[in-house]
Amino acid sequence: MAQALQSGSGRGTKNFILPEERFHTIQKIARFELPQLHLHRGQLSESVYTAYLLQRETPSFYLQKCIVKAFYLHAKYLNDGEYTFDVKIDSIEGEIQGVYNFLNKIKPLEANILALQKAWKLHLQDKNDQEVAQIVEDLFVELARQFSSFEELSKPKTNTLVQTTSVADTSENNSPKVRSKFDRIREKQKQEAPSTPEATFSSNAFEAFINDPSFKTAFEKGQNTYKKRQEEEAQFTKNFNQVAWKKRELKEMRHGTHLGITKVVMVNPFFVKLNEKSDNPALYLETEIGQNRFNTLMQESAKLAGLKTVFLDVEDLKENQTDRFNDIRVLNEWFAEQVQFSDLSLTPGLQQSRIDSLASKYGTEYFLWTGAISLMPRKRNAIGPIVGGLFFWPQFPWAIANAANPKYDVLYYSILFDVKTMRRRVIKFEYFKYNNFETVVKAHSYDAFLQIRKK
Repeated sequence: MAQALQSGSGRGTKNFILPEERFHTIQKIARFELPQLHLHRGQLSESVYTAYLLQRETPSFYLQKCIVKAFYLHAKYLNDGEYTFDVKIDSIEGEIQGVYNFLNKIKPLEANILALQKAWKLHLQDKNDQEVAQIVEDLFVELARQFSSFEELSKPKTNTLVQTTSVADTSENNSPKVRSKFDRIREKQKQEAPSTPEATFSSNAFEAFINDPSFKTAFEKGQNTYKKRQEEEAQFTKNFNQVAWKKRELKEMRHGTHLGITKVVMVNPFFVKLNEKSDNPALYLETEIGQNRFNTLMQESAKLAGLKTVFLDVEDLKENQTDRFNDIRVLNEWFAEQVQFSDLSLTPGLQQSRIDSLASKYGTEYFLWTGAISLMPRKRNAIGPIVGGLFFWPQFPWAIANAANPKYDVLYYSILFDVKTMRRRVIKFEYFKYNNFETVVKAHSYDAFLQIRKK
């Protein structure tokens, strides 16, 4: 490399094929995507740190929102109580270690208050931003876990100073010992230690807008939502009847559920065929053929059921449909997030505003994810029935037919989401064996679509 530089072999070449300004613009756009990618992967510390660095160079509402989303998700996880963060802080290098250490040590109440403080400030900057508005609304519901009244939240609390007298450290000869700078710092910290640090933080965090009527209104709305959820849960527990529940389940299993939805968007129908008997279980050619047939079956079943359906499938896209490709990517990311956040109550997606715009674009808020996994089990053996047929001849024709057309196990699922409210409904999640894939899948998909359409 040094010789090449000395010889000037690179003279006359260009560092940029396209204009340099355009390169730096695209580079900045790519960097701005990093906080969102970290959020999608659950890397909250990385998202906060990356957004903070970018924010120093280019202040942006979008970057502030990424930081708010990271704090929001962290608070939700801590409030849930079922999640742990086992991070070896010493293994993290660089300044980002401070972010890891902060999120690792912060308590649930502090995390909730910090997230709400940041979110409310951002909400005041743009009250029309629906993503931030949804996060604020949900954080007030989370806050109702710790505060039962606005007076409790707004009650002024100040640090309680511990009154102490300065005592000189003396040796045996009764002469004073000079204190170091660090001794004085530690003594000052002990004197100024607050008696109730969490309560003090909660009061000071909202001091700037505690008298804002809209803040109080939002707080009371969160209280009412939380109380309503608690009452519904208590009522359900009190009136739960196992016999009646099983009857209702059996009735729904026999007759299905009637949702009365006239139009859905089906996102990237999924199919894969596997053979456990093989060293490489994935059957690529059979999967590709089966995927095309599966898509056709879904369209036919939807038409038979009278359900208006928009199919978004990467296999059917044309060269000028890059917008649909991006729609599929965003929707699949949202679906993965909802599966990941399934235990955290109704949590808005990390790109909820884009999801809401897609609902408007396609004329429905109902999006369906469906698919089938076909598997040839390792222990299934067609030789045994043939050998048995040699001794019991009436069984022999059936054994030959079974060997030529072996049974597969298949898992068929159909999950419907209201992408605006994050509510979900599992229409089908069936496991069965089959000889004729088309007949079985078509019957189950038709039943699923009929349940969605019928009132």
